[in-house]
Amino acid sequence: EDEHLEVGSVRTQFADLCAEDNRMLDGLEISVGDIAEAVERCLQQWEGTAPRTSVYYGDNFPYTELLRNGVMAMLLQSLCTNLDRNSQVYQAEGVSVSLEARSQHYKALRQEYLTLWRSGMMQTKNEENVRAFDCGLAYM
Repeated sequence: EDEHLEVGSVRTQFADLCAEDNRMLDGLEISVGDIAEAVERCLQQWEGTAPRTSVYYGDNFPYTELLRNGVMAMLLQSLCTNLDRNSQVYQAEGVSVSLEARSQHYKALRQEYLTLWRSGMMQTKNEENVRAFDCGLAYM
C-alpha cells in the first residue's frame, strides 16, 4: 500500500498541531492551503530539475520522507519571508523583545530541510534514471 504525505504528519513535524499549542500566536501557524502550496512547489522543482525522470503529482509521489523535507523547507521559507517582512521590536519599561526573532531559528532549520530535499531529490532522480536504463534501450 502506498504511503502518502498527510497534512497531520507535516503539522506534527512542524509542531503546529492545534491553536492551543501556540501560546504566543493567535492560532495555527500554517494552513492546509500552505501545505498544499508547498507540495506543489516541491513537485514543480522535481519536474524542473534534471535528469527528467518520472512525473509525479501530489497523490502519487512515492518518496514520502523526501517530500516532507521539501515541504518543510518551503513552509519555513514562507514563514521567514513573512516574519522578516513584519519584523518589529516591542519595547516597554526598559525591556525590548523582538516579536519575530524566531525567524533566525527558522532560517537555520529551513537550510537543513532544504539540503535534505535537494540532495535527496538529486540522489533519487539519479537512481530513477539508472533504473530506466536497466530496462534496456529500444531503437525504432
